[in-house]
Amino acid sequence: MIVRTETYKDMEEDIATLMDVDEMFLYETMHDISEKCLCGFHSDWDKYESLIDDFITEYADLDIIDEIYVYHLSRHIVQPKELWPLRELLITENEFSDFLKKNKIHFMLREDNLEFYYDNRLISPEQILQSGHFHLLAKRLGYLGEADYCVNGFSFWPNIDKTSEGYFQDLQRGPEILENLGRFIGKDLWRDYKKQSKYYGIVFKVPMLEIIYDGIDGLFTKEERAGFFIKKALFYLNDCYRNCPGGNNLMLRISDTKKVVVDHCILIKEDDVL
Repeated sequence: MIVRTETYKDMEEDIATLMDVDEMFLYETMHDISEKCLCGFHSDWDKYESLIDDFITEYADLDIIDEIYVYHLSRHIVQPKELWPLRELLITENEFSDFLKKNKIHFMLREDNLEFYYDNRLISPEQILQSGHFHLLAKRLGYLGEADYCVNGFSFWPNIDKTSEGYFQDLQRGPEILENLGRFIGKDLWRDYKKQSKYYGIVFKVPMLEIIYDGIDGLFTKEERAGFFIKKALFYLNDCYRNCPGGNNLMLRISDTKKVVVDHCILIKEDDVL
C-alpha cells in the first residue's frame, strides 16, 4: 500500500483505510485528541504526540505500507522523467549542464571529486573558500567534507507553499546550486534559467526502507519508519481540520548516489508563486 498525499481528501481516505476506520471516525478522533490537549490558549504538545502515537498503535496496520510519495520542487527546461543526484546532474549531458556550459561553466570528475571550471579555468576549492561568503557553494560541491548530492523533497503536497519553510518561494527562482554558482561568477544565472524553464512539483515514489528522514536517526525497521510517517501525516491532516496549516511538512531524501523515476509532475502556475 502507498498512502496518497496529493490532496487532503486522499490522505484522509487512505489513512482511514490503513486504520480500518471510516473518515468521520478519524476526524472525530483527531478532534477529541486536540480538545484533550488544550491548556488555555496553548496545547500540550507532548500529550498530543503521545495520544497520536497511541491511536496509531491501536489502529494502524503499518506493515502494509510499502512506499511513500515524495514531492520535489524544481524548475526544469524540459519536463523531467528522472531526477539525478547533483553530482551526476553536473557531469552528464542534460538540459541543466548544457545551460551551464552556455554560461562558461562545466564540471568534470577526477578521482571521485568534482572539478569546477569557469571560462575554461579550473576553480580550486581554495579559491572558492578564500573569496568569502561562498561556503554553501563549497559544501554543495563536496569541498567541505561529506557532500550533499541527494535528491530530496517533501512528504505532503497540500498547502506546500505554506508548510515548506519558504522553500516553495525560494526554489521558484531555480535550483540552489544555480544561485550559488551565479553569485560566485557575478551573474544572475537564475534570471535566464527562469525564463527558459517551468516550475514543477515533481512526484516520485520511494520504498519505505530506502527513505531517509532529515535529522531523524534510529528508525531502522519498515514499521518504525511507517509509524513516524503516519504520525506526521496525522499532524498535517489535523492542521487541515483546524484550518491552520503549519510547518509539519516532513523533509525526505534518498541516498546521495541514487536517481529516481518520476511518477508524474504538477505544473505550478507562476501566478501561484509569490
